[in-house]
Amino acid sequence: MFLLLVLLTRLGELHADLGPPNTFLQTTVPEKFSSFDTKGNPENNIAYIITIKGKPYFVHLTKQLFLYSVSVVYFYDNDDIQHSQPLLAQVDCSYHGYVAGFPHSLVSLHTCSGLRGTLQLKNISYGIEPMEAVSGFVHMIYEEKYDIVVPLLGETKTYSYNNMYYHIRKSSERTEFLKLYPQYLEIYIVVDKILFDYMGSDVKAVTRKVIQIIGFVNTMFSQLKLTVVISSIEIWSNKNKISTTGNPNNILSRFLEWKYKHIFRPHQVAYLFAFKKHPSFLGATFPGKICNKNFAVGVALYPEGLSLESYTTSIVQLLGFNLGLSYDDPDTCYCSGDVCTMSPKAVQSGGVKEFSTCSLDDFKYLASQAGFECLQKILPEMPVYKEAQRKVCGNGKLEHGEECDCGIIENCTHKDCCDARICLMKKGKQCGSGECCTLDCKLKPIGIQCRKSLDECDFPEYCNGVSSHCVPDTYARDGQSCDSGDAYCFGGQCRIHNKQCKDLIGGASRGGPFACYDEVNTRGDRYGNCGRDFCSNPNLLCGKLVCAWPHKTLISRANLSVIYTHVQDEICVSTFRLNENLPKNSWTTYENPEDRDDTFVQDGTVCGPEMYCVKFVCVKVQYQITDEECNSTYCNSHGVCNNLNHCQCEKGFDPPTCLQKKGEFGSIDDGHKAPSDLCQKKAAVTARYPPV
Repeated sequence: MFLLLVLLTRLGELHADLGPPNTFLQTTVPEKFSSFDTKGNPENNIAYIITIKGKPYFVHLTKQLFLYSVSVVYFYDNDDIQHSQPLLAQVDCSYHGYVAGFPHSLVSLHTCSGLRGTLQLKNISYGIEPMEAVSGFVHMIYEEKYDIVVPLLGETKTYSYNNMYYHIRKSSERTEFLKLYPQYLEIYIVVDKILFDYMGSDVKAVTRKVIQIIGFVNTMFSQLKLTVVISSIEIWSNKNKISTTGNPNNILSRFLEWKYKHIFRPHQVAYLFAFKKHPSFLGATFPGKICNKNFAVGVALYPEGLSLESYTTSIVQLLGFNLGLSYDDPDTCYCSGDVCTMSPKAVQSGGVKEFSTCSLDDFKYLASQAGFECLQKILPEMPVYKEAQRKVCGNGKLEHGEECDCGIIENCTHKDCCDARICLMKKGKQCGSGECCTLDCKLKPIGIQCRKSLDECDFPEYCNGVSSHCVPDTYARDGQSCDSGDAYCFGGQCRIHNKQCKDLIGGASRGGPFACYDEVNTRGDRYGNCGRDFCSNPNLLCGKLVCAWPHKTLISRANLSVIYTHVQDEICVSTFRLNENLPKNSWTTYENPEDRDDTFVQDGTVCGPEMYCVKFVCVKVQYQITDEECNSTYCNSHGVCNNLNHCQCEKGFDPPTCLQKKGEFGSIDDGHKAPSDLCQKKAAVTARYPPV
């Protein structure tokens, strides 16, 4: 009886905590389990078994980072005095991932004080919430409902969303050669008083819900490699600062004026989350104006009874319009799911939603254009909070708050320079630890090598005379030829087919011929696959590593299962790395290309004429290289481009453009040049290739 009362109570709380009175299914106790990911990187990966309708779902999650170290939530007391609290406590709470065995599934969970969030399968979505009044890790599972049918957008005399006139890419402009790179968008979020009350009038709970929503937004935007970063949250907990009467377009105009006068923290776009019981439409924004600070705002209304999933989808669509995307044309746009993200039906639909081919093409095009500079390529303040909080004096790594770290006291190589107990430099010393610090505590002079080249695709680095530590690693840009033109550089290594086989199984093994790959990688089992399934014909050489084995003896390697296949006159060998975290009857291996082990072909391995493998796919090398920033002509044919898109010059040629000069070599990044000498040269590089 008590449990029934608790269930009824929680259903009422769900209604007040964003969401309709959803269809209750069951209670469940999620179980944590160990996977390959969680053991390899437990700081950022977790996994749960969540049982729904008697069936266990294996949920694999990766931590999301979208909060600054200085992000805060502002709120107001009864006297309308503003207060603030840091959001650091929420940093490790947001995760996203997938359900094993359900292709294209999406999961977004907030994990602090129980699990809160959504599991999206093909065409159904489940919500999960903790039952805090019940002892143990008991949660409630419910099926999301979509009874509220309200259009997302209205029309004004200025623009029509339905006519999509702001869809600026011309159909003749090709985008298949454009790549998506990680980008970041800072958002300032305001929650109006009515929504604050509707969500329970609790600052902590409302803040958590907003972070949960943005976590879900980022899960959906991950397909575009776009992360929405919370600059700060402002909750109008006492009274609204503007009137929220009228339709969203009216509210948008008032919010824009208020934002211009009152928001001073850095942000690219500001959004008002507001409650309206029965709105005529859900939101308003200025399409294509994300980088125009005079129009980078949006309003997202929450009507009574709307699900959290639907509200999140409406925000994703509004941000999509901000970016310059448009509604999908059902005749020309498609995605793998039943409903695409930018479809008008998406807000009222459950299950997985993906961006369509049209949205992907449009975003690639938009991201390549001038005027999109507000989307940051690098977010320097994106924190590694836990590492900063858990600095360890004595681990040999220079971390936040340390002046030096020479290892544990017994093994400290710079005892005269660094106080190894507290990782602070001793008085009067130039340096305390590092490759460029001498044992008598002086900085090594410019040009002393501090890191050797490990590969023909890797470059040596030198002390720069300023830092006690070696400069960042430099290596040949991906796609640079190596091994006398028979292979390509990738990630600082020459990806030689034969060498991969020798490293894996030894002996006189070599890379298998195409016939071996054709036989093995079309199977779709654990010995032959492209990660999750069999390899399609163009990608046969990019799945499992298949080697030719010339010996009569069998291969014996620890934790390696080997299968032999006779093809034509070759003995073809394919392997499987034994892993206790994978079920014994596992048909496939890794769904995420980043998780591959050494039994797979390495990225950058040749798979055809001027083609190499990237994440199980055989691609044209020329389309993976950005020649605009660095090329052979700019390096005057006497250098190659490095991973920072600067020239690595041959001996006798001077960076940055590799002009002939006796005794010169290297790049402006490898540390061998005096900083004062580099300022002028880096300015020349910037002038030639201004930042985008």
